[in-house]
Amino acid sequence: MPKNVIEIFARGNQELFHSAFLAWLMDDQADHGLGKQFRAELLRQLPPELGYEPEGEYSVHTEYQVGNNRFDILLKPNSDRSLKNGLVLENKIKSFGHYSQANNYSQLGYDVAFLALLPQTISEDTRNHFITINYRFICNTLGNCLLDKENWHQRLVQEYKEFLNAKLTVYESLYEYCLGNIDFSTYATKVALSAGTSDFGDNDIRTVNYYYYHVLRDYIRSNAPDLCFGTAGYDEASKNIVNTNWMIEKNMRGAPFMEALSFQPFDTPPWSLHTEFKDMHERESIVIAPRLEVWLDPRGLAMWLKANEAENVALTAERDMGLQATIMLGTWNAEMRAALRRHPYQEVLNLRPRATRNFHAEFVSMADLPFATMTARIREMMLKVFDRAEKNEPSAQAS
Repeated sequence: MPKNVIEIFARGNQELFHSAFLAWLMDDQADHGLGKQFRAELLRQLPPELGYEPEGEYSVHTEYQVGNNRFDILLKPNSDRSLKNGLVLENKIKSFGHYSQANNYSQLGYDVAFLALLPQTISEDTRNHFITINYRFICNTLGNCLLDKENWHQRLVQEYKEFLNAKLTVYESLYEYCLGNIDFSTYATKVALSAGTSDFGDNDIRTVNYYYYHVLRDYIRSNAPDLCFGTAGYDEASKNIVNTNWMIEKNMRGAPFMEALSFQPFDTPPWSLHTEFKDMHERESIVIAPRLEVWLDPRGLAMWLKANEAENVALTAERDMGLQATIMLGTWNAEMRAALRRHPYQEVLNLRPRATRNFHAEFVSMADLPFATMTARIREMMLKVFDRAEKNEPSAQAS
């Protein structure tokens, strides 16, 4: 059940809700009673050379239409002397990746800043070209405001800050746990507390898992280059017979997943598919698909801790607490799948995975979620059907 009125409002389109609420906070004439305080702190995050005076006068607009473009939030200087069209704030609290529309806004003469859920949810290229302000800064800025809880409007601001903090803590704690910066007990306690004080729905859970894939992929690129099989998308890979990047799909019909397709399984250094499959590959191309499916429900941690708090049960990452996760290998080549059911593969493969194309599946636990452990599990799984050149052994030391 929602814990406060903010969670009720946030149950609809979250980007529209957050844009409307932030625009209200940026309007110094609004009845929140904070004046220019929030807006001024936001503008201080911009490079001074852009010329947006923190204490200046501005009008605030949401869903602002310019031609075929619609801005989430537009901050327009009121001064007749200003040469600025205004500052476009693109709100990306539920979106990930690169945003090409920002280039269009710049060409129209607008400055552009992104409001990102977390620093990792905006692509490096976008961060290098556009201003990025993350929601932790927004949450902390509101925390620095002196709020009167007896004032109904400022009570809303307080509830919004608490709402943001609970959501952000789930993501931030997961990231710190996966980097090895906090142990599982600390992670579980933080997440359980946040999930227990916030209304986490299935779409929130889906976004948490989607976030995990994004930061895992970033880790692979930086720390496990042997698992970077290619850079293409699905269409390019299929057309040009090259390997894909690790592709991430929200998959609204099931668990979100992350997979890579190897269209060149015998020529993906340091990996090469076992030689006994070469003749099959010549008859019909073999595409190998390693895949990861994670459904990590923060509510599961909260419920488990609540159910066991009086029993003093040890909190370990091996326990089943709201996680369903599997790593898999698959191929569409029927001849190869049939061969894998014979010796010696039938002894080393789990041949009862959930989908037709998959010929192997392994369950993973909370202890496997840290990036170094997960990449090691994927590497170990690949070795069931691939040879790996030892000279390309990546460093075991995480950066």
